[in-house]
Amino acid sequence: MIVISSVHNAKQLGIIPIEPKCIDSYLSSENLRCCTSYRTIGGKCYPCIGSFGLECSKPCPKGYYGLKCQEKCECDRCNATTGNCFHEKNSSSNVRGTSIEQNLLLSKRY
Repeated sequence: MIVISSVHNAKQLGIIPIEPKCIDSYLSSENLRCCTSYRTIGGKCYPCIGSFGLECSKPCPKGYYGLKCQEKCECDRCNATTGNCFHEKNSSSNVRGTSIEQNLLLSKRY
């Protein structure tokens, strides 16, 4: 899963933040928060990648990946961030030719 951990990291990924616009019903109607499937960083809201839910707290369900888990995998098992397929057999490469290890490094880098 790509974790947007800083404003600098988000800019590198080309992700544009939005202002908080959902009402936090626990506090008051004047306190706005990021809506579901967005993460708060520096007072701005960034979309979830490889996850969804309040503050991106839930991983994509099996068979889905990407921005807010809206993309459907083309295989049984795929990387929640990139959608790259993993072979189910003894090989450590996925269908698109990227090794599982490379995918894990990619997902940790973000």
